[in-house]
Amino acid sequence: PKGWPKTVSMKIVECIPDRSFTDYTKFLLADLYGTHHMEQTDLGLKLTTTIKLIGPLTWLWRKIVGEDIVATLPRQTELLVKLA
Repeated sequence: PKGWPKTVSMKIVECIPDRSFTDYTKFLLADLYGTHHMEQTDLGLKLTTTIKLIGPLTWLWRKIVGEDIVATLPRQTELLVKLA
């Protein structure tokens, strides 16, 4: 991820074409999952992003990266809209 240490890598662990994808990042004693769901509605495309951070050091990684994810989510969503 941009701006994160080069030792941190993200991979897609699930992909349902035109529906959703889930990315995974392994941290020291914590795992981060981001699920991005796309749904066509009568009003247009609905995008839902769910972030799940689990593990003993969740509290630490929430502070280190979680706040950044929340702050940049609107921009990430804009980019996902363009991709979708």
